[in-house]
Amino acid sequence: MPDVKTVRELAYPELEIDGLAGFFGGGAMPDALRDRIASDIAAVCAEPELRRRLEAGAHRVLAETRAELQAGIARERAWLGEINQLIDIRDAR
Repeated sequence: MPDVKTVRELAYPELEIDGLAGFFGGGAMPDALRDRIASDIAAVCAEPELRRRLEAGAHRVLAETRAELQAGIARERAWLGEINQLIDIRDAR
C-alpha cells in the first residue's frame, strides 16, 4: 500500500507497535530438544539472505538462544505492565 503514510510520516513518531514472535513447545518438551530447535533456528536466521529479508521488513532478529527469547518475553510483559498502570484498557472510554 504505497499510498498509505506511516505514522512517522504523519508526524506521530511516538506511536509504535512492537511485537514478539517465536517458536514455542509444550511444557513437557525436554530442554535438550528446545536447545536443538533454538540452535537450528539460529542457524537459519544467520543465513544472510533470510536475515536481510527479515530486517528489511523491520523485524529484529533475536535468534541466538532460547534464553534470549525468554528475556524478550520478560521485557514485553514488563512494558505491557507499565502500559496497564497508565491506562485501564478494560475500561477504555
